[in-house]
Amino acid sequence: TVSEDEYTTVMLRNIPNKVNFPRLWEFLCETDIKGKFDVVHLPTDLKTGHNRGYAFVNLLDHDGYLLAMKALKGLKFPSNTSQKVTNVSVAHCQGKEAILAILEAQRETVAASAAGARQK
Repeated sequence: TVSEDEYTTVMLRNIPNKVNFPRLWEFLCETDIKGKFDVVHLPTDLKTGHNRGYAFVNLLDHDGYLLAMKALKGLKFPSNTSQKVTNVSVAHCQGKEAILAILEAQRETVAASAAGARQK
């Protein structure tokens, strides 16, 4: 486990579901955390192709994490019809490696599902 003073990963919530990864990345780069994060994971519903309304953002260090906790709260995505306002919290998975492990597990699940579908 990671102690609170070592946190680097936030969970960004209330992302409009039609926002895609490039738009999320652009959005993050328009905030005070530009250049302070290294991994972003935007979970996507495979059936609809839309995001699930949240993302994990890993900051380069704890100071970046503290900045993100303030900078990402209460924002709206420009040029989006949604009135959702972002919220930010501590992510249950902490660190770049934890996010990459989640991505790898999901990739393997998708590959296994696709293989199973081909066998039918």
